[in-house]
Amino acid sequence: MNRPYETRLRDVLDALRRRRRFIVRAVGIALGVGILGSVFVRPVYRASATITAAKNPPVVVLDQPGVATNVSGLQGMGSPDVPTLVALTKSQTVRDDAIARLAPVIGARRAKALLGRLRVRTLWNTELVSVSVEDRAPGLAAAGANAVTASLVEMDLQDRRAWAKEMRRSIEEQLVIVDPRLRAAEDALVAFKTRYGNVPLSERTVASLNRLAQLEAQRVDVRVQAREVKGRVDAARSRLAVQAQISPFQWTPSPLISSLETQLASEEIELSGLHGQFTRKYPAVVNVEARISETKRRLDVELGHGPQIDRYGVDPVYQQLIQQVRQDEVAGSALDARDQALTIEISRYEGELQGLPALELTEVRLIRSEKEANDTHQLLTAKLQQALVAEASIGSVVRIVDSAQAPIRPVSPRWLGVALGACLGLLLGVGGSLIKEQIDDPIKGADHAERALGAPVLASIPPAEGEGRMWSVRAAHEAPPAVAESFRYLRANLLYLRPRLPRTILVASPGDDGMADFVANQLAIAFAEAGLRAWLVDGNLRTQSLTRARAVSRAPGEMWVGIAQWLSAEIAEADLLCATTIQHLTFLAAGAPVRNAGDLISSPKMRAWLQRDREDVDVIVVAAPPVLAVADTAVLAPLVEGVLLVVQVGVTPQEAAQRAKRQLEAVGGRLLGLVIAGVPHDAGRAG
Repeated sequence: MNRPYETRLRDVLDALRRRRRFIVRAVGIALGVGILGSVFVRPVYRASATITAAKNPPVVVLDQPGVATNVSGLQGMGSPDVPTLVALTKSQTVRDDAIARLAPVIGARRAKALLGRLRVRTLWNTELVSVSVEDRAPGLAAAGANAVTASLVEMDLQDRRAWAKEMRRSIEEQLVIVDPRLRAAEDALVAFKTRYGNVPLSERTVASLNRLAQLEAQRVDVRVQAREVKGRVDAARSRLAVQAQISPFQWTPSPLISSLETQLASEEIELSGLHGQFTRKYPAVVNVEARISETKRRLDVELGHGPQIDRYGVDPVYQQLIQQVRQDEVAGSALDARDQALTIEISRYEGELQGLPALELTEVRLIRSEKEANDTHQLLTAKLQQALVAEASIGSVVRIVDSAQAPIRPVSPRWLGVALGACLGLLLGVGGSLIKEQIDDPIKGADHAERALGAPVLASIPPAEGEGRMWSVRAAHEAPPAVAESFRYLRANLLYLRPRLPRTILVASPGDDGMADFVANQLAIAFAEAGLRAWLVDGNLRTQSLTRARAVSRAPGEMWVGIAQWLSAEIAEADLLCATTIQHLTFLAAGAPVRNAGDLISSPKMRAWLQRDREDVDVIVVAAPPVLAVADTAVLAPLVEGVLLVVQVGVTPQEAAQRAKRQLEAVGGRLLGLVIAGVPHDAGRAG
């Protein structure tokens, strides 16, 4: 069954308390690194420029009275949407041009590194785009951002001028063809009138001729627009051949585009037929025009969904050219449909004129040819003027809203490095403590010790400063009240063990942490204070740890001889007994260091001494060497009536405690129970 949440939380808090020194060190180191970084590392500055794209490209258009014009054709390229503008700003083409602008001042390598920290993002839900560059020099950061925006504006401007230039060349080529046709038509009409004079025409013929001239003028305008579109498509495809970064087959247009193109063509034909019969305000005409507008809108939407720059991760300039070509192709299809509808209407009027007398028919044809050539020439001349002005005055659709200025404050203040260092140190300290706790898997408390070792906890010793050997030289009344009370509790548990109090008690711990000496010392003092005649024996003949710890309590000039010398037959047993300042407590020192400590401990003399019945002593407490370090404790364990195993919370690994218990039981030692050291005061005592 899982422990309650409160218990788990207490275990975590206890683990953090035990590892508090590690946490403090981690925080201190990280904080020091943060302070040094804040002092010695130069801060980073960020300069930002703001750009946007105008809805319509700026262009000057000269309207000629009575002549149809195509403003959209003069605009050439559409305005990019916000995602496309972001992708264009981050494109390699813009980056390379910006590097070329900065290279003469700071060098190509430095410029490339500077623009490596370019960031482009949209501002909230607006159509504004922020262009940011970070650098340790505020001026360079601003120069980098401004170089990028200038490169973007220049690239867009050059593209639009190239578009206008291509349109102007297309118009000039058409004028070269129309001029001779106009002169020839005029000469032929003059020659006819000179020979035959003015041939009278009927009102119906004049009306049909005027309507036919209007239709032909419209067809001329449509065909001029179609040539312009074709010129733009050819120019764009030429650029695509140079700009291509991926195969065009990687972008598959929406299947709706073809069907919408077909629908648009049929609607244009239907509209042309209605214009021949009704005015523009006729309901059927208005309805068809509305359907044409909706079809064009849907086409624009589908074309906008075509090149997904972010999805394919290719050159955005290439993707923009693809989208423009596709839009021009759709516009060309619509113009072709319009041309087809006008041709059908013209053919109908031509059929009506075929029944005229030969002389009238000849005059009508000459007038029609001259008027068609003249209208075409006027239209092309007006468009050429517009194209010349547009080529000279066209501007970029990209607008710089705010230029980048050298920033005053760094991206992050200096104190932020200190705060981040402290937070990082705290996270590393806490995380490292918990990880180390899991790796070491120490004894976490009294309950954990009972479950892990399968033995009762006879006492829980609270933590205190100076725990270990420092406490071993103090009387119980000098210890903190909580510590002294815990040993009285341990004494009571041992006194009421059945059938009687063990006469010899071995106090041992798995490792060399000094807690066996501390517990043995304090337990012997507790027995003595209860009026029992107690002997405290230092059983560690190798290090004499308890003997050295109690040496400060000897009388000046007094020399302690010990068990090692007695076992070597150098002194009498009575010389082992050393009086202490505590009534009823006698101390038996380990003696001077010897080489054969293990042999002495396992000697028959030591066995007989521990197992002898004595009238002058009630209890003997033996402080043993570490169980897992040497074999001495395993030798002593079967010679005494009971063993206390001491483990420290958060220090003694669970596996080490289990090995020590198994080792004691394997040699026949009788485990009386556990003494848990380092248990918080509010954790209570086990008994």
